[in-house]
Amino acid sequence: MKLHSPKKASEEAISIIESQGIEEKREAQLKLYLGMEMEKVGQPELAIQLYKSALALDPEENRIKNRLLVLEKHQQKAQQERGEGISTSPEIKEKRREDRFTPKLPEFVYVEFELQKGPFKGKNVRLQVLNYSKHGLGLLVTDKDKELLDALKPGDRIKNVAFYARWAIIKVEVLIKHISKLEVGSHKGYHVIGVESDEIIESSKALS
Repeated sequence: MKLHSPKKASEEAISIIESQGIEEKREAQLKLYLGMEMEKVGQPELAIQLYKSALALDPEENRIKNRLLVLEKHQQKAQQERGEGISTSPEIKEKRREDRFTPKLPEFVYVEFELQKGPFKGKNVRLQVLNYSKHGLGLLVTDKDKELLDALKPGDRIKNVAFYARWAIIKVEVLIKHISKLEVGSHKGYHVIGVESDEIIESSKALS
């Protein structure tokens, strides 16, 4: 698919799709395919917009979820490598000791844990994995879980955190290193909790 103006072509295609009055699942599929074409021509932002629109029409479609998750992770990684997108408030400010990168670990998708204090005591918390560092990960906190930020602070330890990959589950104790607000990108306004654990590396070796 050759596009001289990807943005304009995408807008025209969306207009045609939405004007047809087709069934929502079919519309979601068409936007998924169009998003994949946008990826091929180097337009990740347009692809993300299409995937989000498609997911709103068909929230249970795993292919849409997977493409959106992969693309957002790639963008977040690129922002981290450029040193963009994160603003840290004074009370949680901490100098990063290591560069962000993708290690040879399972591709963790989300984590689950329970807190022993505050309004989340006894409740199961699930957070999306946003990025990787040498000994830990960045966990995305959206508006849905923003009260979690009042219950946690740098230096806290959380026991029995389950890291879920597509083919493995690792349960470890983690140390919160920083809590930062994202200032740019598709997750602008949300927060990321940076956690570290040497156990992640050791447990992953056992799976190799």
